Amino acid sequence: MLTGWMRQQMSRGLLDATAGPRLKLVRRFHDFAQGYPWEWMPADLDDFTVSLMSGGRRLSPATIRGYHLVLRSFCDYLTSAHYEWVQTCAERFDQVPAQICFDFNTVAHLQDYEGRPGRRPFGYDEIETLFDFLDDRVDRAARSGRKGGLSALRDA
Repeated sequence: MLTGWMRQQMSRGLLDATAGPRLKLVRRFHDFAQGYPWEWMPADLDDFTVSLMSGGRRLSPATIRGYHLVLRSFCDYLTSAHYEWVQTCAERFDQVPAQICFDFNTVAHLQDYEGRPGRRPFGYDEIETLFDFLDDRVDRAARSGRKGGLSALRDA
């Protein structure tokens, strides 16, 4: 399953730098759930999420959302009709893999920016104010008759 999922990700053009950590996360979830993918339940995801949100090394909502997206992607692969994992698991184990990530048990993306306030991107009005300031600086430098006009234009 994991090899097939990795191949599927590579065929989508994902690099090892992306696919490798995703594979590692699925293995981490497998170890946490203590069961095979065809045995996973939504409650396993709930317990995993709670473990990520508690303790001394609490993860950010954005990181947890990313984890949910990876697990959702893996479950989508397993349950896709394009691959035969549902049929194979039914024949071999009398169980089938199912999607365990739903809107009601995963972290929703509610805000445009969730990081630290000091690192948020500028808004449109803030960028406009910055550009207006730089344009005025170029005009002042050019009118002064001294050096610096070209440098101000380059910097702007």
